[in-house]
Amino acid sequence: MPDVSEFTDLQLSILAVLWSRKQASITDLHAEIGKRLGVSRATIGTLLWRLEERGIVRHRPTAQGNVYRAVVTKRHVVAARVRALIKALTVPASPSSRAAAVLPADVAKGDSVRLKELLSQLEDVTAKGD
Repeated sequence: MPDVSEFTDLQLSILAVLWSRKQASITDLHAEIGKRLGVSRATIGTLLWRLEERGIVRHRPTAQGNVYRAVVTKRHVVAARVRALIKALTVPASPSSRAAAVLPADVAKGDSVRLKELLSQLEDVTAKGD
């Protein structure tokens, strides 16, 4: 399985379109996210090529051009990103010292509440599948 722990915001935007549409061409992707995010068709094409090199997407040729689909599921990517976040917030030490890995000065008021809400939503999504 390809490494899905690190993506740029633009790569995630491309994947989000592929997950929602099941497949899309560069033209489709550019129409949906190009103007909103200020990226060219060439940039989207380059990112698709890189994602395909990593085994994240695949393409198939059609008469109108290549059509891309995500190989990895949204659930798999979200789970990997949550694991990476947890790893970044913890130190490989005893469980009692893990809380010390996050400096209180770096956490804004309400962050823990929002994180709990997001984790709850993640559990709901995971329970339902993709």
